[in-house]
Amino acid sequence: MFMCKHCLEQFEDEHLAYILVPEKRLQHPAADAFAFKFCSRAHLEEFLRHIANQRQAYVLTKVSGAERKTFPAAGPLDLLLQMSKVS
Repeated sequence: MFMCKHCLEQFEDEHLAYILVPEKRLQHPAADAFAFKFCSRAHLEEFLRHIANQRQAYVLTKVSGAERKTFPAAGPLDLLLQMSKVS
């Protein structure tokens, strides 16, 4: 089970759509504790818009669908741009 960072509802793991992790926390022994999990693309996009003024880099992984895709580390606005190119 996980809790969506945007809507704060609990979901079964098969509903996990995206994971967002601050780049500086990737090597931390408890990196999963710093992961933001989302149930949908819409909730992820809304969260990224909300933190758009942050300069911190994040690593985004799409876990739903046929294959897992990890986007290069970037700021929130850059991640939104990368996502729009992939659709």
